[in-house]
Amino acid sequence: MEPYEALFERIKELMKKEGLTKYKHSMQSGLPHSTVSNIMKGRTKSAGFLSIVNICRGLNISVIEFFQSELFTTENLSDD
Repeated sequence: MEPYEALFERIKELMKKEGLTKYKHSMQSGLPHSTVSNIMKGRTKSAGFLSIVNICRGLNISVIEFFQSELFTTENLSDD
């Protein structure tokens, strides 16, 4: 799996858990709806760290909690 795919899969997973839409999450995170949408659709291949921090704020979790997922293990991520 490409790293950007793991990123948007994790966001989708956490948004579903919290019952958030992309719009509501963008309001809570302070990111433009288009930014969240582009990350979720895989259009953004390398989200910046500040964007990830804001995504985590919108999900009410820490960055550490965000990356505590099997999606981010080296076995699951391709290095191409």
